[in-house]
Amino acid sequence: MHSEDIKKDLKLNFKEFYEGGISALSENKYNLAVAVFFKAIAVLSDLKIYTMLGTLPKNHNERFMILNTKFKPMYTIVSVSYTHLTLPTKRIV
Repeated sequence: MHSEDIKKDLKLNFKEFYEGGISALSENKYNLAVAVFFKAIAVLSDLKIYTMLGTLPKNHNERFMILNTKFKPMYTIVSVSYTHLTLPTKRIV
């Protein structure tokens, strides 16, 4: 797959997850909204990593490691978002 195809796919994935999060919120499905919005954030992180480094992380651990070492401000956003994702629903809402 070519670089531009990968970027296009990542952008389409982001759009799908973001719109899914909006939809879930409108239906008061907060657990789903948080999970899907995090996926959108993760895809944006992957797009940044791919654009700047030419590689895609294999999993969350690798994504966090790359963000922490190369893109510290993004790491802060993603790690805080991930923390909220893993909290019980009553603490999120």
